[in-house]
Amino acid sequence: MTELRLAGPVTFELRWKKRGPERDTFLISQSIVRQGTKKPLEARIIGIVTASNRQDPGAWNSLAVCDLAEFRADGWAMDRMVSEFHIFRAECRDRLGRDLETIFTIRLQRDGGAWPDGRAVEREAVWLELGRSPKKKTEGSTEAAGNFWVDLEWEAMPDLSPSFSSLLAQRSFRWLVSHHDFQGCPTEASLRLMIRSMAETGAEGIKIAATCRNRREVECLMEGARYAASASDASCVLSMGVVGRVTRIAGPLLGCPFTYGYLSGGAVAPGQLSVQQMREFYAGLAQDPPQVREVPELLDWIEARLPGAVVAE
Repeated sequence: MTELRLAGPVTFELRWKKRGPERDTFLISQSIVRQGTKKPLEARIIGIVTASNRQDPGAWNSLAVCDLAEFRADGWAMDRMVSEFHIFRAECRDRLGRDLETIFTIRLQRDGGAWPDGRAVEREAVWLELGRSPKKKTEGSTEAAGNFWVDLEWEAMPDLSPSFSSLLAQRSFRWLVSHHDFQGCPTEASLRLMIRSMAETGAEGIKIAATCRNRREVECLMEGARYAASASDASCVLSMGVVGRVTRIAGPLLGCPFTYGYLSGGAVAPGQLSVQQMREFYAGLAQDPPQVREVPELLDWIEARLPGAVVAE
């Protein structure tokens, strides 16, 4: 096991697993997040599963190196979403030999998904079905509530029914509160207010995906990532688009463990990285650890080592 140290104040060790034949190997780095982070976190790569790549052998090869999957249920008909989710989970056990922690997502069109915005409230029926469905047991394995998540938009929280709010309180599954901004990036002050508000919902995870237009906004967003790390042990802060490509690597190095990548066939949106590319980058830290203190320096360090990276002005 190799220990990596960053210059400056540290508060916890950042760990991530090398999947595959060395599944029990850990790479460890000292994080540069602000004081207040509660415990060690792992950089956790999430592969995005869609109706189009669900049966792709290349996608399954990439899932083998993922820590989680995001199951984009909006690619299926409403009456098939939950059954397809359980089929996928069972297939993970068969193909990968393990329960793959999975996030169940019905993404709205306004946030880059396929579900019509005008039918947003109808998704609750699917979430209720999922939460109330019996957990499937297999030999030596139980599909426990803690092993899958539901992604709920921050903006949708006020519209949740009492029955579904009760289901959330029962912790029938873990849930991630998310916010997507395709128009720009909030200010650092706005980010802090947003993060506090999202944490107050009771969600176990926080995801913020903004759209940075320049280097200044990238730095602002990553300062927000350090703040999010102190608010939630299961957080993700990243920028969509080419300018923010570096944030998909930087987030976990700043204490936000979740980061998303595509599985096969190339990026489906500007700035996306493959899960294989991210896994290789993190593995390379064993030989080339960052010796930096501040966010701008960390971004420079990553951009210099990320193939095809765009240095934002």
